Amino acid sequence: MPVYYCPDCGGELRYELNTKLYVCKACGRVYEFEELKTTRERFLKSVMESDEEKKKRQRREVVKWWLGKKSEGE
Repeated sequence: MPVYYCPDCGGELRYELNTKLYVCKACGRVYEFEELKTTRERFLKSVMESDEEKKKRQRREVVKWWLGKKSEGE
């Protein structure tokens, strides 16, 4: 069985067979498998993002921020 780690604190997760939930040994946070899967996919996507994709995303965020500031000033 694979070992999973808590997205919040990095502690090892223990699978509880009776509840079918993962419980962090360190902080006590409880996760369903789908929640862990989604969190892991999001993390991997952010890590795998290329430098060019990061620059494009940052530009979009700056433009969005700038346009928001312009509309507040009107």
